[in-house]
Amino acid sequence: MCAAAALWMLSPLAAAAIELTFAVEDIQGEGWQAQGITLSLIEQAPDTASVAIQVQHLELPDDRGSVQDLHLECPEAVRSEQDWQCANGRLTVQDGPIQAQDGSWQGSYAADGRLQLSIPKLAVAKGNVALELAAHEGTWSAQLRPYRVSVPQLAILSRVVELPRGWGVTGRASGLVRLDGDAAGASRVDADLVVEQLA
Repeated sequence: MCAAAALWMLSPLAAAAIELTFAVEDIQGEGWQAQGITLSLIEQAPDTASVAIQVQHLELPDDRGSVQDLHLECPEAVRSEQDWQCANGRLTVQDGPIQAQDGSWQGSYAADGRLQLSIPKLAVAKGNVALELAAHEGTWSAQLRPYRVSVPQLAILSRVVELPRGWGVTGRASGLVRLDGDAAGASRVDADLVVEQLA
């Protein structure tokens, strides 16, 4: 949201080169908290900007754990009228509930507040997950496409499978998980999964 707001601010500005940096010590919501947030934005041309976001610590809702040292970068965000698009972004995570990450992302932000994000591949427990996220006016929807992800790790990611305490379940899941929700959390979860080597 910080990057989207900064891009919106750039839209009416003149063609002179502009460099902006924002820092926020702490942001909290219902069940989550982000610390050490830095946003830097450099206008490269009237309709092009470089954007980088760093979050030192992100506490996830519903006891999903925390993410350490999240970097989200877009070397070339392009404006079309009042909308912004990033076709070649980079995502890195030093540590989190699944593992460290280094991958790509694509996304867009519209003037009416619609936000879309696509991460084609997250490495998860010797498998991978593709993620698509859309948000607008306080509601959001997500699609997870796991491929040979361990069942316990998929449970952490989506809460589709609630494993009984003390159970040692193994196996790998592939398929599709759809989630819908709002600021309070997920309100609907649908899953279509195939599980291999379940024990």
